[in-house]
Amino acid sequence: MTRRHALCLLAAVFSLLVLACTTPESLMKRSLVRGSAGEQDAAKELIDYAANGKNAPGLRAWALRSLSRLQALPPESLRPLGELVCNTSEDAQLRSWAAYALGEFRQREAIPYFVRALRGPIDENTGYFVLEGLTKSISMILEDLNLNESVVGAMNAFSSMRGQETPPPMFDLLNEYVGTLPVLVLVLEKEIQAGAKEEALYAAVYRTLVTIEMAKKKMLSAYDRNRKNLEKAVELSLSAVETRYRPLWLLFAWYAGLLGDNPELSSLVAPKLSGWLTGASPRERLVVSWSLARMDLYQKDARDTLLVQSLKKETDLNTLRLMGRLSSAQGEPDKLQQILELRTGK
Repeated sequence: MTRRHALCLLAAVFSLLVLACTTPESLMKRSLVRGSAGEQDAAKELIDYAANGKNAPGLRAWALRSLSRLQALPPESLRPLGELVCNTSEDAQLRSWAAYALGEFRQREAIPYFVRALRGPIDENTGYFVLEGLTKSISMILEDLNLNESVVGAMNAFSSMRGQETPPPMFDLLNEYVGTLPVLVLVLEKEIQAGAKEEALYAAVYRTLVTIEMAKKKMLSAYDRNRKNLEKAVELSLSAVETRYRPLWLLFAWYAGLLGDNPELSSLVAPKLSGWLTGASPRERLVVSWSLARMDLYQKDARDTLLVQSLKKETDLNTLRLMGRLSSAQGEPDKLQQILELRTGK
């Protein structure tokens, strides 16, 4: 046996002895080898310990906490660590520490695991650290359009599963970089082609339209440059609305109004909204009337529809009363949004 083999055997025996009487302190001591030749061996031992379901959950979490202090991760250990993040049957605390540790290594190969975790059942803390891990990998995400699309699609899925709950603040930080309009349009198109569930379509349409609305001044002032993506976004959103999922229907009508002071966009939307008045409920007629009112200075179809098909034929007194108030009061559109129960949480 060579001297090197003897030393490796000795190190392995020592590691087994240490882990046999494992304590939080002994696990944390393994991170003291950071920057040394034995760092990757320590990382592998900690991951193997954390991945072993026979070990105590609390100690497994301590192993991951120690791991997060290291810098070097052996390539073969990334998969078991990623699987811990994605394993929905694991303890939530363990998944959180696994997500945090994986994010600390900032490896491109970790991104698909984060994407998978966002698409499945995920608790609040794990969701936060998964988003944080993706945020630490922004430069790698932006270099690859397919990777960028997969991240945005997973964020849509994560958002749709939360319903009315507000995503962690890290969601908005990540979205600021990866959620560009061209990517959102591509993701929305894929969701529609794949026959996504209505809640997923809602999230995809919402993120697309709110991105336009938040950057409206910049995008619409250079309309010709952004025309392709803006018009594609409207076209795809209308296609998604054809599902007749009422929350999605109301969402689109609401943002059509917010964007309707642009002549080009209002000309795309007003004819469609005109047809929605037939057979609509008072609440649906109300949001369409409000949307058309935002367009009527620029769009003859919108003005004619508002006056002839909507207001002159409206029989619901509450709708007429509220429309009257909206035409003369500041801040009332926010009240209208609440009345319509529109879900606009990011």
